[in-house]
Amino acid sequence: MMHGPSKRQDGASKISNLVFLAILAFGIYLAIQYVPHFFAIQTIGSVMDSLREGQVSKPAGTAAEVTSRINNQLNIDQKDDLRSAFTVREDGRGISVTAVHDWELNLLFQKKPMRYETTLVLK
Repeated sequence: MMHGPSKRQDGASKISNLVFLAILAFGIYLAIQYVPHFFAIQTIGSVMDSLREGQVSKPAGTAAEVTSRINNQLNIDQKDDLRSAFTVREDGRGISVTAVHDWELNLLFQKKPMRYETTLVLK
């Protein structure tokens, strides 16, 4: 007995392709929102590392000196918009540097507040 030509499906179905594209598009949507903040966090980390290393080789004596170093580093990195993220205070333990970066991640169905915070005490 001969059967007619068999219909074999090659590859994925149209629905699975659409699901894949929807997931990929959502991932790209999130990445577009997150990547600039990732670079801001990397810059904050770089400034903090620079302050830590600079304090070993040439200690800063005042909060004004530390603020100047932060501003110089941000100028070099061309990230002047991050100036407001840094707070420098002198207290009994030394000079405290706190960096806070807040943003909002839009997940389409909800907006999620995001925060990165780090503190460094220079003695």
